[in-house]
Amino acid sequence: MAGARLFAGAADAPRARRATDVLAVVLGGVGLLFLSLAESPLPAIFRPVNRVIAALPDLLTALWQVAVGLLVWWGLALLLAALVRRRLSVARDLALSAALAGVLSYAVAQAVHAGWPPGSHWHLYGPPAWYPAVQLAVPAAAIITASPHLTRPARRLGRWLIAGAAAGVVALAATSILGATAGVVAAVIAAGLVHLAFGSAAGRPGLDGVRQALAELGVATSALGEAERQEAGVFTVDALDAEGAPIVVRVYGRDAYDTALVSTLWRAVWLRRPGTQLRLSRLAQVEHEALLTLLAAQAGIATDQVVVAGSTADDDALLVMRRSGTPLSDRAEGVDAGLLAEGWRVLARLHAAGVRHGQVDARHLAVTPDGLGLIGFRGGTVAPTVGQRRTDQAQYLVTTTLLAGADEAIAAALEARGP
Repeated sequence: MAGARLFAGAADAPRARRATDVLAVVLGGVGLLFLSLAESPLPAIFRPVNRVIAALPDLLTALWQVAVGLLVWWGLALLLAALVRRRLSVARDLALSAALAGVLSYAVAQAVHAGWPPGSHWHLYGPPAWYPAVQLAVPAAAIITASPHLTRPARRLGRWLIAGAAAGVVALAATSILGATAGVVAAVIAAGLVHLAFGSAAGRPGLDGVRQALAELGVATSALGEAERQEAGVFTVDALDAEGAPIVVRVYGRDAYDTALVSTLWRAVWLRRPGTQLRLSRLAQVEHEALLTLLAAQAGIATDQVVVAGSTADDDALLVMRRSGTPLSDRAEGVDAGLLAEGWRVLARLHAAGVRHGQVDARHLAVTPDGLGLIGFRGGTVAPTVGQRRTDQAQYLVTTTLLAGADEAIAAALEARGP
């Protein structure tokens, strides 16, 4: 297909290590341990499944063999494409993860079976059934390792091929259901270890990709440039629209999904906050920030103007805003008593509207033509608890103390909140 892409970013795109890779390795290790303990003898719940598989017509054998073979060929194709397109670091990662998956599968087989099947009996397409399914683990590891570097259609194809091959090796009696599951888990562990060692694609498009995404959303630009300050999970671009007015583009890529997942699980499991929502999609994160920005503006808070919010064909979510003022962190002038007092009034209006900010610092407090305002509601929530509102106030007190000194900050707080 003309214009089709395999790799999502540039060859020299930045890499990052992610908390989700740590979770994949740790949870995968625990899962592999439990699968190995349950493998021998095979639990009775899986025996009816084995009888159903044994009763499948022989005409489907060729289909299952193709499913397993396609996984192997797709893994080899990704390795070859990485070499041809001179993405040598990606090729290294694929080869290393495949080797790690093979070594891990061999080690688990030694622990479970105290050996390895004879060479004359070990092959891809039939019995004896062996645990774990190394013929699944090795190519799946390479495909999972390559996934962050690939376009969305290629990532989806890899997932479907892994699922099809897992069904194929079970149907061919080359492994059990637990063996196929363990093979995929071993692949996930190997890919996670390689990603932790060398990093993986940062999950964000280049400036050309941002320009194309903006055009897709109907926003014309005359200039683009990376913002000096970047935060985890979102790629911020400073731009000029067609008329030369400054706008801010916030791009939520794959790392935004990872950041939201880990932080949400932390709040839900460790802090055990009631009503914690799993904002797992990138578009949901964009919608969340846009909604809170609009609610703050409706409450009379000076904040950014939302231009457009949406997602692109490459599954990147974008939020485009027109900047309303200058953050306190970028101002050369000091902070006077009037500005300190105004900040407390801004927080009171925000909380009265049922919104909390969550990041009340010098980077998110901005001086606008309409007075002091708040920008960047990514960490905010609606219907805040008393503790969340107090956190906003504590953050503002610390921020003003750092900007104006303890005496001035405490005096403004006493005037606004009382002794």
